[in-house]
Amino acid sequence: MQKTVHKVMRKTILPEGPMLLARGLDASDMAVMCFDPVADRILECSARLADLSGYPSSQLLAMSVSTLFAEQLPSLVAFSQACLENK
Repeated sequence: MQKTVHKVMRKTILPEGPMLLARGLDASDMAVMCFDPVADRILECSARLADLSGYPSSQLLAMSVSTLFAEQLPSLVAFSQACLENK
């Protein structure tokens, strides 16, 4: 019974996924992003990443990850593959 109550309370108190993720990213002073390596898409990014990259968040979210990190693409692919294999 307690687990059910906890789940109901959690849904009521915490915002749904994307809002919680966005707030968490912006709470960090580091440049952070969440991306889908299969779709080559940036899903969320911190304000700090936008500042450091020189692109507004809206443009980053429309950009492919491989475009943003074109010069580091081999390292990005290796990192993404390692993450997918170890999930």
